[in-house]
Amino acid sequence: MENRTVQKITNIFTSELDLIEQTKVDEFYTDERLMRSVTYDIDNKVTATSEFIKDDGYEEIYKETTFEGGAETVEFVKMYTRENDVTICTSSPDKIEETFDMYTYKDNELTEQMLVAEDGDVTINRHKRIDDKTKIMEQYLFQEKILTIKSTKEENGTVVITYDKDGKVVDRKVEINDNNKRIKEVKDYNGKDELVGEAEFLHDGRGTRVFDFYWNNELNKGYIKKHMTIGTKGNTTFIENIYNYTGRTEWEMFKKIMPMDLATMVRIEGENFIDLAGGVKMTLKEKIEIALENKYVLIEPENMGAMPIDKNMVYILSYDEEAIVVGSGKKKRAKIIFDNISITTTGHIKSILVRVFHLFGTEEKFKRFIIPCESKEEAKDIERELHNQIGGNTTDFPEEFRDKLFEDIGDSFTRTILNIALKSTYDGLADLKNWKRNGLVPDVILERIWGKLKLNEVASFRWENVE
Repeated sequence: MENRTVQKITNIFTSELDLIEQTKVDEFYTDERLMRSVTYDIDNKVTATSEFIKDDGYEEIYKETTFEGGAETVEFVKMYTRENDVTICTSSPDKIEETFDMYTYKDNELTEQMLVAEDGDVTINRHKRIDDKTKIMEQYLFQEKILTIKSTKEENGTVVITYDKDGKVVDRKVEINDNNKRIKEVKDYNGKDELVGEAEFLHDGRGTRVFDFYWNNELNKGYIKKHMTIGTKGNTTFIENIYNYTGRTEWEMFKKIMPMDLATMVRIEGENFIDLAGGVKMTLKEKIEIALENKYVLIEPENMGAMPIDKNMVYILSYDEEAIVVGSGKKKRAKIIFDNISITTTGHIKSILVRVFHLFGTEEKFKRFIIPCESKEEAKDIERELHNQIGGNTTDFPEEFRDKLFEDIGDSFTRTILNIALKSTYDGLADLKNWKRNGLVPDVILERIWGKLKLNEVASFRWENVE
């Protein structure tokens, strides 16, 4: 029984955002098995279908049907899997093989691919690894080598060089990665080592390619593509869009006017797309990366020892992908992100809030980030921007935590004192300690609060130590 649907939509626009072409594919899955798919054009007419036929552990068969100009073409795609190779055959209903594609593997790495095309041409691609950084693919047509492709990993990317049968360089492609090992730029050179094309990539934080720009120097033409994939949990829906533009100037304008917010981008297609996708759910890390625009380094420290000792930074503590602390300062303040039941940061307005989350939350849901900064002013600026983008500047906490905190708390006076501490403009925990020292609140009230907040777990807050 089908239990998951995936929808992919590709839209092609003019530079004025006029829709000129659309392809929609509905895919229906049972668990992870693609059972069938239907492809529609811009007029919502079916142009192709695919249907799963069988899988007996050795042979996997799909029926592919295309519709064009009133004609229907049916093909069967069969995939045979053995221990070290995969063979894909495409045949017509009368069993005549049209194409034959065989992949051979060794140690889970592709070593050879053989393709027999409809016209009988036999192409063989032989892959071999030279070392950890270099791979070579040699292509043969009827046993005659026609080209060689060499791929070499370098410190900041990959260089791919294509040679003809005589060993002459045909083209060279340089892929440059960002700090997260994702492609950020590609440069294409011809056989004369002249730059003929370039691509620029931006990312939405999830590793998904969002934009790329390409132009050809000789033709002075270009286009922009925006790839987007969004979805919801459960019965997942994905939407993928492509925007085509012409001209380098328009790309620069596009970057300025188009917000780096996926939900906003989808609204260009109409509100029905938002309803279909159920909104965009990004992780907090992804939101932070978008806000930083790749200008700063985002670190996830494993412990306090991984934090700079005497350097300004922005520090972030989140729970269940929501920011609860976003602040700036040096380690003395930033260490609050590593508070726990037995450790608390003195003099921080969020100390009591963080304690509530640790008392009633789950450790696996906490995430910690820091952004090292060159100055106090820079840290403040980033903190301010992150407050606008991800929050983290309130003292709110989940209602379920509040219910547990105030459960069996006692009389209304005790509730009032605890609420005052929670809303403190300095440090609610330090306020409680001062109230005890100075006898401003009866001990019987404070003892209840001490118990609720488990303050005796903190050495400096043990009841007998606070005098």
